[in-house]
Amino acid sequence: MKIGLGYSTDIGPRLKLNWRKPWYNSRGHSLTTSLAISQPEQTLTSTYKVPLEDVSREYYQVQLGLKNTDQRDTASFEATTSVSRHWLYDTGWQRSISLRWLHENYTQGQDEDIVSVVLPGVNVTRTRTRGGLMPHWGDKQSLTLEAADPAWLSDISLLRLQGRSAWIRSLNKNHRGLFRVDGGALISEEFSEAPPSLRFFAGGDNSIRGYGYETVSPVDDSGQLSGARYMLTGTLEYQYRLGGNWWWAVFADGGDAWTNHLSWKRAAGMGIRWSSPVGPIRLDVAHGFDNDDDDFRVHLTLGPEL
Repeated sequence: MKIGLGYSTDIGPRLKLNWRKPWYNSRGHSLTTSLAISQPEQTLTSTYKVPLEDVSREYYQVQLGLKNTDQRDTASFEATTSVSRHWLYDTGWQRSISLRWLHENYTQGQDEDIVSVVLPGVNVTRTRTRGGLMPHWGDKQSLTLEAADPAWLSDISLLRLQGRSAWIRSLNKNHRGLFRVDGGALISEEFSEAPPSLRFFAGGDNSIRGYGYETVSPVDDSGQLSGARYMLTGTLEYQYRLGGNWWWAVFADGGDAWTNHLSWKRAAGMGIRWSSPVGPIRLDVAHGFDNDDDDFRVHLTLGPEL
């Protein structure tokens, strides 16, 4: 059993409860149930893992989940079920194929609907780190492709692609750099019927700092956020060790979430990093140069950078 308390400027205070039974039976099956509660989001997930002959490298996974979101112009309740097959290779790459059912009752701006989609998908990812909780060297690559079509019992037809590439490199013990790029595309002729969880938003602690959480998005005729077909964001950050586990950082972020016209949002700022016993704690002050309020925004986060 694990209990965690956290805080970020994106979602405020957060409570996490995690219960895991690592040996559910004599065949090595395991069961994990997680509950995460914050003001805008509440999530309950249960995962059942079935190892195969190569126990540490291959397994099946069955997952059930519920999620409620009430954030700005998004009100959504999701129910998901998925079955996936996973492989881990000597190179560090992991591959999975999955079949996911998503049922979502939502209001996004002026769009309101109840949608069910069946999403076969494939994911490839690799994470490499050296140097503990705040690594001096590391990178992460991830790419996910999912599709839906009425031919396999979905309400709408779509193709969704999402990827991330992040790199950490250091020069001796005092200089550290971070580069990150995230992108995505949702291709569908029925975009107005696509649920919010499949649309794209940008802005926030781990996206474009200097902008509110998921506030970078097209707006509808009423001025409410509608979500986007496409998303592209990037971060370039330099860190200098002040002494011990304390670092100073300066960064530039940019990107957009758009449907018809790309309008690049720019931001820059500086902050402090503390390599705490539970992971990096980051405090940033950022200015969004294309933000309507033309103000500075404070971002506080706890968690890995990759």
